[in-house]
Amino acid sequence: MNVDAFDASVADLLCRLTCLPFADGTFSLVECHHTIEHLGPIHAIYALSECFRVMKPRGRLVIETPDIEASFGSFLEDRSAGSRASLLTWIFGLDSPGMGHRMLYPARLLGKMLREAGFDRVRIREPRTHLYREGLRVTAVRSARTEAEVLARWRQKALAGGVIDADNHLEALELERVFVGNLRRYHSNPAAGKNRILDNVVCSPLGVLLWCEAMREAGCSIAELETIANLARALARLDLPRRLVRDLQATIESPAGPGDAYDRVFSRARAAVGRLACRPEREVASSVRGAFPARGGPAVRAFTRHLVLTQVRRMRDRGTKCMALGRHAQAARLLRLAVNSGIESYYATVNLAMLDAMFSRLGEAVELYRTALTCRAGEGVDAVAREELVKCLLHLRRREEAYEEAERFCTARLGNLWKAIILYHGGDPAGCHAKLARLARTGFRHEHLERYLEASRGDGGESSVPLPPLRTEPLVTGEGVHHLF
Repeated sequence: MNVDAFDASVADLLCRLTCLPFADGTFSLVECHHTIEHLGPIHAIYALSECFRVMKPRGRLVIETPDIEASFGSFLEDRSAGSRASLLTWIFGLDSPGMGHRMLYPARLLGKMLREAGFDRVRIREPRTHLYREGLRVTAVRSARTEAEVLARWRQKALAGGVIDADNHLEALELERVFVGNLRRYHSNPAAGKNRILDNVVCSPLGVLLWCEAMREAGCSIAELETIANLARALARLDLPRRLVRDLQATIESPAGPGDAYDRVFSRARAAVGRLACRPEREVASSVRGAFPARGGPAVRAFTRHLVLTQVRRMRDRGTKCMALGRHAQAARLLRLAVNSGIESYYATVNLAMLDAMFSRLGEAVELYRTALTCRAGEGVDAVAREELVKCLLHLRRREEAYEEAERFCTARLGNLWKAIILYHGGDPAGCHAKLARLARTGFRHEHLERYLEASRGDGGESSVPLPPLRTEPLVTGEGVHHLF
């Protein structure tokens, strides 16, 4: 039986590898020849899980795929244009439907994914197909582990039931890390892992209900399964994740205190769910409606940190755009909401501080810059926030504090520049000149260096050079997304 998602020339059946139309335990051998590289990370995880589901215990899985390490090694070694063009096509595929490569999987990563999907005896072999290029052949044997059977069934149900959107990489990855991670902990130690299942009920009641179905189908009988299923069913009917998102929005609008708003809402919901575990559905409904009354808003698959972080960053980015367009009141409101969340802090906090400084709220700006610097966003962007903090303190004539902040720059030369500027505005042009002259001899360059170096040659005093102007251009994130895949 040959399947393909696009090409029907030799395929007996057109279907997706993430949703195979075969019963559990159908095949004793599954071979995926140059298939997995056409799938992104989440789709690959679900494809391996589907292979596990449709295979018989001790069945054999064979995967062939380009060898990313050998392929890039050949590209770097072979300098001819023709060979490099051919290698790039081997690595990235063709710009045609179904022919592009989403990701190449190194042998070590592929082995880890196979073991997590429930396969044993993972072996690296010599490839038998596509012998004209650097390939990788991996074989594995399907285990009979109950945990893997349950997770394979759950993934199929979660994908079909809308709990998982495999096209939303980061959201699906978070569910794999958190939700599936909790399921694994439960299966390894049910007594200690029961609380993890209640955490999952808060995240996705429907996901837990589907897990209960998968447990029954796999023949897993546990005493509390029916209780958990009844609670999950009731909370799914109440649309708990959507209620929690609305509650979090209200929390951000009127913050009760500092800290992570997602953690505060999740903790309240988790405490409520723990009390309702053995209660009748009517009591569950009454309690949830009382604690989390708001239900409207867009549909929500699961109450995850990624979902909330995405919404907060949208507010931050819209606020940054409004700031750049001069819509300062609108910008301040959106940035304040993002800061109130306590989830995405650095860029929202810095830009809100700039707005406060623009409108002479320098004391508020100082506190916001100090808050932003606790986030440790990176040496380059931290320097921007610390420079603005020093400027605000200078404008407030709090020179001793400004000098202390200048000593905290990650780059010593930048810190020495600002110490020199502080000395100048404190009435010590000679001390300023000595520091700046040493900096100039090292080749250091900065927009303020030449001006202050020239002004400090004599004894012109504090009024000769005005205080450095405060920044009004918003800081755009340019951030990368880091994850654990």
